[in-house]
Amino acid sequence: MKKRIILLITILLAAISIAGYLFLTKEIILGHLKIADGQKQLADGEQTLERGEAKLASGNKRLSRAKNSYSKFKTVPFYAVAALPVAGQIIALTGDKIAGQKIAEGNRLVAQGANKVKAGEDRLAEGKLQLAQGTDKLALANKIRIACGITAIFFSLLSFALGFYWRRSWRK
Repeated sequence: MKKRIILLITILLAAISIAGYLFLTKEIILGHLKIADGQKQLADGEQTLERGEAKLASGNKRLSRAKNSYSKFKTVPFYAVAALPVAGQIIALTGDKIAGQKIAEGNRLVAQGANKVKAGEDRLAEGKLQLAQGTDKLALANKIRIACGITAIFFSLLSFALGFYWRRSWRK
């Protein structure tokens, strides 16, 4: 009776090991698909970030040129004030107010763009970290799968050996 219980246990352990091997194989395949999708999303994110950084740099250049032009233009209306006292003063104040508003709007847009780029960089770094962690987990799962495969082979061979060796004693 002991022999049959031991043989049943070894067969059960072999079956559990095979089931673990098959389950981990399925999960590893799904993991590889998720990693490939994550790498694609990471590449897309890097391209989007590069476009955002280029757009931000362009916005900074435009804002810088506008500020330079504005500082040069600020002196011109004051000459008009001297030449045309009332009309020159109105032109100077109106132009100064409009240009100041445009530059303030440009500063706000550049700041928003910088915040978006920073958020994109943070998300990209987080994505790289998650991808690295996923790759590490996948490597660990593969090692466990190999261990399950070796265990399944061991218990299967042990079951066959014990069954073959003990079959003579069951006939008696």
